[in-house]
Amino acid sequence: MNVRMTPLIETVRDHRDRFDRFALELRDDELQRPVPGSGWTVKDYITHIATIDLTVREWFRSMVEGTPAIPADPNAKPEEQPAFDIDAWNNKQVARRRDQPVETIIEEGRVLRDELLDIMAQFTDEVLDSEIPFPGDANRPAQDINFGAYLVSWATHEPAHALDMLRALPERQDNPELRRWLDSVEFQEWPPAKGL
Repeated sequence: MNVRMTPLIETVRDHRDRFDRFALELRDDELQRPVPGSGWTVKDYITHIATIDLTVREWFRSMVEGTPAIPADPNAKPEEQPAFDIDAWNNKQVARRRDQPVETIIEEGRVLRDELLDIMAQFTDEVLDSEIPFPGDANRPAQDINFGAYLVSWATHEPAHALDMLRALPERQDNPELRRWLDSVEFQEWPPAKGL
């Protein structure tokens, strides 16, 4: 494995483990709370974290194979990919799993994350130093960015959404273990300026 990837993979794994522990502690009534300003419940954020690797996995695999493709719907036909809308795709994944227990959702996420980490372990210097077209999403404009810098920013996905969830869970904001985790995270500016 590329030595540049070792600390990042450890960080990504640690953030997912901490996020899963946090999610599994939540009561049913907490899982159903709407997150202010989002249109999602707390449980919907857990589903998003668990399922996003479905599309990220294929994107990262394309980087390893030397045929980089923007994040895409793995079930869409090639001619549909230019119109791919990550926000609509995320909403569809969340809706499909609304009746599933959170434990099932987290287990799906663990399997996908293990597959994704195996792919990330194959990233070479050439992959990490490449420029990629980021298609944009509801919060960020489309632009070309350094892939390694993107990965550093992407690695904070779980803690960023844990903070979102806490907007609906004010009584949990002072949990010591949760605070130690979230206070230790260095969030990157967007677009990311610092890479691996």
